Amino acid sequence: MSDHPRSPLLFENSFTDNVCQEETQREHFDMSTFTTQALDAFIQIGTTTVTNVAENPEHLPAEPTTTHPQLPTLHSVPRHRVKFAKQHLLAGSDLYLKDPAVLEAPATGTLLEEGVRSIVDALLEGVIVECPNKNKPGNLGRYRVDWTRNLPPSFDRSLLAEWFPSTQANRMKLQTAIARYQESLGVEENDVTTPAREENQNSTGEFVGTPPLQVRQANRALLITAAENSTASTLTGGSTQQRSTRRTTTIESESDDDSELDEADNAWDSTEFDENGIGNNTQDEHLEESEAAIMATAADNSIAHYISRISWKFRVHTDQRVRPMHLLYSRPPQLRPGVAESFHDPTECLDKCSGFGYSFIQRLTANSNTYFEVSIRPSLDRNKTFQGIPWVNISVKEMYKFLGILLQISMREIDGGGYKAYFRQHNNTLATGAGRRSKRKEIANSAGFAAQYMSLRRFKQIRAAFHPEDKLAGLGGDKCYQLRHALNSLNSASAATFIPSGTLAFDEGGVACRSRLCPVRQYNKDKPDKYRVDFFILADSHSYAILHIDVYQGRNAENVCIDERAKELPTTMKAVMNAVYQLGLENDIEHGWRLIAMDNRYQCPELSLILRDRCKIYSVGTCRSNRKGWPAEILNLSKANSVRGQSLIAYDDVNDVVCLQWRDNKIVNCCSTLTDLSITTVGRRVGSSIDIVDVPRILKMYQENMFGVDKGDQKRMHMGGFARKAHYKKWYKKSFFAILDCMLLNALTAWNMSAETPSLRRNKFERYDFYEWIADDFLNIDGMSASLDEDHAQQVPINTENETRECTCVPTKRGLRRCAVCQLDSNFSNVTAGTRNRVVFCLHCQVVVHDHVPEGDRYIHKLFPGLTCHEIIRSPTGKQIFSTRHRGHRQAYSVQLNHPVVCALREMYGVSTKRFRASTSHDSAT
Repeated sequence: MSDHPRSPLLFENSFTDNVCQEETQREHFDMSTFTTQALDAFIQIGTTTVTNVAENPEHLPAEPTTTHPQLPTLHSVPRHRVKFAKQHLLAGSDLYLKDPAVLEAPATGTLLEEGVRSIVDALLEGVIVECPNKNKPGNLGRYRVDWTRNLPPSFDRSLLAEWFPSTQANRMKLQTAIARYQESLGVEENDVTTPAREENQNSTGEFVGTPPLQVRQANRALLITAAENSTASTLTGGSTQQRSTRRTTTIESESDDDSELDEADNAWDSTEFDENGIGNNTQDEHLEESEAAIMATAADNSIAHYISRISWKFRVHTDQRVRPMHLLYSRPPQLRPGVAESFHDPTECLDKCSGFGYSFIQRLTANSNTYFEVSIRPSLDRNKTFQGIPWVNISVKEMYKFLGILLQISMREIDGGGYKAYFRQHNNTLATGAGRRSKRKEIANSAGFAAQYMSLRRFKQIRAAFHPEDKLAGLGGDKCYQLRHALNSLNSASAATFIPSGTLAFDEGGVACRSRLCPVRQYNKDKPDKYRVDFFILADSHSYAILHIDVYQGRNAENVCIDERAKELPTTMKAVMNAVYQLGLENDIEHGWRLIAMDNRYQCPELSLILRDRCKIYSVGTCRSNRKGWPAEILNLSKANSVRGQSLIAYDDVNDVVCLQWRDNKIVNCCSTLTDLSITTVGRRVGSSIDIVDVPRILKMYQENMFGVDKGDQKRMHMGGFARKAHYKKWYKKSFFAILDCMLLNALTAWNMSAETPSLRRNKFERYDFYEWIADDFLNIDGMSASLDEDHAQQVPINTENETRECTCVPTKRGLRRCAVCQLDSNFSNVTAGTRNRVVFCLHCQVVVHDHVPEGDRYIHKLFPGLTCHEIIRSPTGKQIFSTRHRGHRQAYSVQLNHPVVCALREMYGVSTKRFRASTSHDSAT
């Protein structure tokens, strides 16, 4: 065989006798790797039964006495490598300890606490959460392992090794630990829970060594021949379908070795494994996958696919041993580093910590002026007067004063006369009638305050023209586009300000609304306001800070501002997961696992399992009995067959989910991933006395942490706030003011948290005093810093009135053009998803852009917070980045790659400047 050339040959096999209707198959064969035994088996296969030569190499045909034609073997193709991603493992101290020398330290030393020495030699369960990826920041081509599955509470977490370089020794250790974990699960459970193909195992559960190259090549030849002749073989158990991008062939088998052998599985590549049989993951970047395989993998990893595979096995709790919980997050809520030093008074705190600042009010002013020009001016009479005086464009300072008057009105109750009462210049005088006998009385403290800041007619003008957002923002299908910018501003500011505590609450807040034109109006007979607009709110249970807020839109088919990973979920589950993903709380377990409390509108066994397994967050909450996964056949407690304080607990030891019922005035259903099944006591009032009754500790934790959202709602509805006195007929205006109230509460929370820093020497404010300070600053905006406009002119590149009036945007054909701003970002991030979705063409600017803030986490929108792509390109800074030039009769844009903003964007993505030349200009959509 050594005389044959080593270069691969193209050999055509056409089996027209047995498979006359099959198309011709062409395979590449390598003559240099074909042995004599394999050639004999290749020719003698015929229609006889094939023997599994991989396990019985002694059955290979004997050396023939005649010379057969030279038949090439199949050229080796890449096979699936040993899988490390998301694999669980059981490892010894040689793997999970940073420094093995710690074992030699005294038991009472600083490295090992008391009782830890007995644990060090035990096996720890972990999961590989990252694989080598040199393109990912901080990875540096290493594996990352999470050891928090069954970590004892007394163990020092600083001793654990988290990162492992991708060396041959480390890969061998990881593969051994993965095999040990799979053996602990058993063959049947491993086959069910691990969809990926596992390594071949023998009957004892030990991994079978890789067969010699000669035997594998012979087995390969036998398999290909059997497949092409459509004959029954005994190679594998069951029927296996070939996993390849080429035409598949089904192979029937009757063997009982439970292995899967097909064309893709039995291909061998000498560069894939080293001499010890360990997979070489450094070749990952050289291996390509088809688009269909990538899409299939993404579908398998989706949350919807994960839910479809869940099976429940609840049993009545009978004091069986349950798995220990992870360490819970125990730190108090905090401000992020540098936030407390960034403001010095309540007004600055409102700007920095809630997004309610100069840029926000400037945008509101521009949209209100645009609304007047488009919707109000055409309907004016010949005198062109509005509210009895000529119209003048609203200035930013006038909008400050308008909002200050509204906030001050909510805290000063002057009954009688509506808004007019607050514009009286003298105390109100009452008279009993006319004539000599009539009496007059002057009511003390009934004079208004607003007349010194603004006339009543001007106030009515601004109030009528007040408009949060332009109609063009609604072309994307967002029912609440009028509120979107305020919601995004609040969410982004909250994420940049607060570090949440370990207990969170997810619930709905709302604002009263009876407008029949409201597309998101809800009715709930159990609420004080029967008709209202609901907000999904994730709040801190200790500080009551609003961490994330979104408006309820029903099914929200457009998935506006919904994270890509949560789009396939039902409405309430989607709201919870979107809030977690938007805040980046998933897998944030450096200091422990957090807990979310929810009521029965959201909590269910499926959601609790997703939060724990996908986000590493525990959950607890009441649950409806018709939820999928609820063990109704086990939990059948009723008022007739129970007494107060009695409970019934069901535990799923496979999924680690607890469902229980507790008898109070009525039956309370609860679901949680907390596995603390102990019983505690709680006081319940019965008449004038308080009875002590038993209650599961899980349910008591729910009662202690669920009020985070409701407490903030109570503060917002009483004693001051924009929405309390903003009497508007249009639903979105009152809802908009409700969001402003949430901004005020977050600013108050941030200020009082900063006052806990001794070095700042600040006083805490009550809510009324805090609002008074802000209202006074808004009303006296003229007396504030003279450089207010100059300080914010460069920070806020916003549309001017004339530019807004000139621009007219029309929808484009779907998928044909890309947004110019998002395309600039994708040039550095290589992420093109969303650049073509719901784009519009500006007739004035001659450019394709988004007229809304697109979904996704693009850094360019962090440099221009709260601005749409259209506003970015029309801003002063945007005009410097996207320089205008003319191409014939059309206008085009070129990107100035040496602009500071573009350079900052490039540094955010870690792109070297060598990849782009200053003389190269990027042409955006024309």
